[in-house]
Amino acid sequence: SKWRSCLINISGNYTLTRSTNESDTGPNDYSRGSQLVYIPVHRSSFHMNITKSGYFMGSSMAYTGRRHTQPSNTSHDFLIVLKPYLLTNLYLGKDFSLGRNTLGLQFSVNNLINTSYQAVLSRPMPLRNYSLRIKWKI
Repeated sequence: SKWRSCLINISGNYTLTRSTNESDTGPNDYSRGSQLVYIPVHRSSFHMNITKSGYFMGSSMAYTGRRHTQPSNTSHDFLIVLKPYLLTNLYLGKDFSLGRNTLGLQFSVNNLINTSYQAVLSRPMPLRNYSLRIKWKI
């Protein structure tokens, strides 16, 4: 059948990160025991890649949970918690064999579903964007 010579790779992971402040800096410091800033408790990713005759295509999804921007992990009108987000990327390409070398071309659509997100407070990340990669393997 047509699928016999295809190589399909599927992988995923999940990370639970409890990273808390255990220092004691004074009686008015409410950060003790709080999750460290910008470190999400939950993060996961999923990858799938299909390869056949030098052609390849794949997709990846990455989830990042909510993140605090203040050591005390409080949220008020003026203290912002960064919302969780899911990024989806899609790519396709071709590897060309040139003797002992390989030339690879890859086209990617990053942030396919146009997620609006911030990795760092007040620094918005790009919406849907595209890339072309040329790889020379010697």
